[in-house]
Amino acid sequence: MMKVFYIILGVFITFMVIMFLRVGDKTDLTEVVEHTEKIQLIFYQSDGTEKFVDITDRSEIKQFDAFISNEDTPVYTCGYTGRMVFFLYPDMAPPGKNTIVVEFNVDASCRHAAYYFDDALQTKTLTKKGVDYLNSIKP
Repeated sequence: MMKVFYIILGVFITFMVIMFLRVGDKTDLTEVVEHTEKIQLIFYQSDGTEKFVDITDRSEIKQFDAFISNEDTPVYTCGYTGRMVFFLYPDMAPPGKNTIVVEFNVDASCRHAAYYFDDALQTKTLTKKGVDYLNSIKP
């Protein structure tokens, strides 16, 4: 009887460790990134115009999961320096609902990203890696 208990306990602990490792660093945008065909970065210019950069390389798209943390920020009123538009694969969402828009600000005093997830506004911290990437690709 004790042998069965230890087997069940071992299976349970193994399951919990696997689940913990799977959930670890995932964010709301993890699934979005996995199903993204293209990301369009739009950088707002001081003269009111916008500059665009399209990203279609899968390895580059996958990096975006690490650019926004799970750390909440206050709802800032400092505005945004740009936005990311995630275009999902056509089989993931119907036309007109296949984009996720994330507005961002890379300024040190207002570094964050804002987007809607599950019909609620999310405001999260941009990671250093995310800020460095956005600043390096800015046209």
